[in-house]
Amino acid sequence: MSVVVIPAFSRCDFLEVCLDHICKADEFEKHKYLFCLDYGYNPELIKIINKYPITAALLKVPNNHLKDGKQSHNVINGLVTAAGHSDDKVYYIEDDCLIAKDFFTFTGGVIEKEDVYCCIASMSDRQTIEPVNDENCYYIKENDNDYRGIGVCFSTAKINEYLKPHDDMRYYRNIKGYCLRYFPDSELKGQWTEQDGLQRRIIEKNKLRVAFSSVPRCFHAGFYGYHRSVKVAYDTLSHEDKVRFIYDHVFDLEKVREISNNNEWIHDSIPVNLNTSHTKIINQNEKK
Repeated sequence: MSVVVIPAFSRCDFLEVCLDHICKADEFEKHKYLFCLDYGYNPELIKIINKYPITAALLKVPNNHLKDGKQSHNVINGLVTAAGHSDDKVYYIEDDCLIAKDFFTFTGGVIEKEDVYCCIASMSDRQTIEPVNDENCYYIKENDNDYRGIGVCFSTAKINEYLKPHDDMRYYRNIKGYCLRYFPDSELKGQWTEQDGLQRRIIEKNKLRVAFSSVPRCFHAGFYGYHRSVKVAYDTLSHEDKVRFIYDHVFDLEKVREISNNNEWIHDSIPVNLNTSHTKIINQNEKK
């Protein structure tokens, strides 16, 4: 069985909406689920997890009371841990990522077909290749360091080969220093050194191929969190009202824009069609 990694910390509301969509996806029941609950997590998260028909739900909490590496530690170590218990694929879905109906079967199919590091189901924000509007298609980026941790399917073998060596306390204790030391030639220099930045450096240094779904199959719905806050008194709402608020807002970008305190991040919260389906899986370059 493949393992699906879901990091979480405090957002019971978004985790519920995330799991709603996961449990509507094709073949969701064929996977094991590793919930990586970061140090100091909200215990109510476990109640949310237990509401869903996930038969192989596993919990992992970093043994890291000093919080070295914070979210990067939780995510990178979670992926490496999952690779040790998975078949040929590891999926990564953040707690505020909403996936499409055929997310698992499409991205997993690309990994089975292509020699790539991963297949990313969200829309690239560095579109150097023009995607076709065909739900059967994907494209591959080479000699690029494009990566975004929003709805990803990894090759287990490539996690073990390329990511696992960096699941290292030297990285978690000095994230920027580690990146400068071990990736001195990266075009990223000292910027973007947390988990996504580490992935970009690994892809760049090893010239790894990365696939993208030509038609996005997920989007980042989180309007509050690490870098984001909202104008409304969201924290005063009950859990049930928060879930209703999420459903009422995240599928309408203008509604998200109206409540957001910082629209700098709005570009990666563009909603997409989550009812995608495919009859085959082909590289868009091979499309006839």
